[in-house]
Amino acid sequence: MMTKPIRPQGLIPPFLAMPCMANSNVQAGFVMGSATVARLHSNPVFRADLRAAAGEVETLRKNNGQGNTNCSLELEALRR
Repeated sequence: MMTKPIRPQGLIPPFLAMPCMANSNVQAGFVMGSATVARLHSNPVFRADLRAAAGEVETLRKNNGQGNTNCSLELEALRR
């Protein structure tokens, strides 16, 4: 028994018929995410923030996860 295709061959849009990265929203999201991260890494302010965050994580690791408990601004924010 032969079944009919869901869509006749002539009705498939060319961008869906071609094997490319735009075949799914997930793949398009990967491409956009990669482009966004690449653009961020070209920004010197972002790279400086990233280095500062990496330094904070390293400090937390050295202190067994204990943050800076002497910071008056942090303590004041926690009291609110």
